[in-house]
Amino acid sequence: MRTRSAGAVSNAAAAITQSRNKVPKQAANVKKTKLKKATTVKSSKKTTVQTAPKVQRETKKTISSSGAALSPSIIPTALEHLSQSCKHLASAIDTHGPPDSYFKAGGEESDAFVSLARSIVSQQLAGAAAQKIYERFQTLCGPMGVCPDAVHSLNEDSLREVGLSYRKASYVLDLAAHFVDGRLSTPQIMNMNDTELLQSLTAVHGIGEWTTHMFMMFHLKRPDVLPVGDLGVRKGMAALYGLKDLPSESEMKKITASWKPYRSLGSWYMWRVAGTVGNQSPKKKKSKQNKK
Repeated sequence: MRTRSAGAVSNAAAAITQSRNKVPKQAANVKKTKLKKATTVKSSKKTTVQTAPKVQRETKKTISSSGAALSPSIIPTALEHLSQSCKHLASAIDTHGPPDSYFKAGGEESDAFVSLARSIVSQQLAGAAAQKIYERFQTLCGPMGVCPDAVHSLNEDSLREVGLSYRKASYVLDLAAHFVDGRLSTPQIMNMNDTELLQSLTAVHGIGEWTTHMFMMFHLKRPDVLPVGDLGVRKGMAALYGLKDLPSESEMKKITASWKPYRSLGSWYMWRVAGTVGNQSPKKKKSKQNKK
């Protein structure tokens, strides 16, 4: 009996030893599994952290982008879009044809400062008078030509002598100061989105919303600018859509929502419509007088 009992005890002890040996192995396996999971979680977190900045940079790039500049190669696509977006606009496009003159306007100057300075000098002046004063202004700038440093070195009296009003002289000098001290530059302007550009340019004395919109449309060739303060565009829109009164800013945005992303081109046709309406009215009156 004692021998059997000793054998049983020996067997039990062996079994306990084996089970103890298994437990550490199982525990080790559990630890390994947990470590793998933890490593996976950590690695996924690392991946997320690494990709987040890339997403932010891409978003910033998208915000800064103003779309491809209008060019003759884009015009067929833009006209097709505008024609399909509105039957009234389609009629205007058929009547006035392709916008060839759009690319002639504002195309003389390749530099942003020169274009803006010329806009200020030419404000509220007829074409011939504006050209004459601008040529005098160019001569005054000397060998350097129209550039921020040359203009910044001038004073109001010398600018007044070539035909600028004191107010315009102060505007041109303020524009030059913005470029000289780095608040504005051509690269900055090129990389700004439409909202940023409007805020930055209207901070210059003498440059308002309308001047900024014209600069965006004809110098930068931005495709989706709606010059809400332009009288010609408002008149053309009222004539084309049969409105009793000139449209407000909110009405203009509502009417042109389907024009996006080519509202610049649509606005060009509003000028054509407004010009046609104005030119046709005297002819109608004359024909009535002839009939009498």
